Amino acid sequence: MEIIGGRVTKTHAEKFVEDVRQTSLSLNLVIKEVGLRGGHLVVKYSYDIDYQPRLAKMQIEGEIHMKDTEKAMKEFEEKWKKSKNIDQPIAEQMLNSVTYTGMAIGSLLAFSVGVPAPITVQKFKVDAKPSAG
Repeated sequence: MEIIGGRVTKTHAEKFVEDVRQTSLSLNLVIKEVGLRGGHLVVKYSYDIDYQPRLAKMQIEGEIHMKDTEKAMKEFEEKWKKSKNIDQPIAEQMLNSVTYTGMAIGSLLAFSVGVPAPITVQKFKVDAKPSAG
């Protein structure tokens, strides 16, 4: 499965306190919908960036457009609808794509409300086995 594009469909940013300097970020990606459209797979998502503790919040909604064989795309869609699971390699691609978009769009949103940009520099790798503990 290959990511061939995407788009941002909605943004929102708000600041709850006057001065936001040092903060920790809570990042949350939610896959809202998966479906075939126009010969490719469209994955709709919501990406939330929370400045903790309750200092500011941003939300970016968008779509990731993916392409593979017709069979592979239909299988992906059916698996998602049944189990809400995404295989590790595809999940990593999607997470890195959304994080990149979140940093770019989030930086503009951060500037607009006067908070530090939500920059994360690592690439994400999804571990197939849950950790003990």
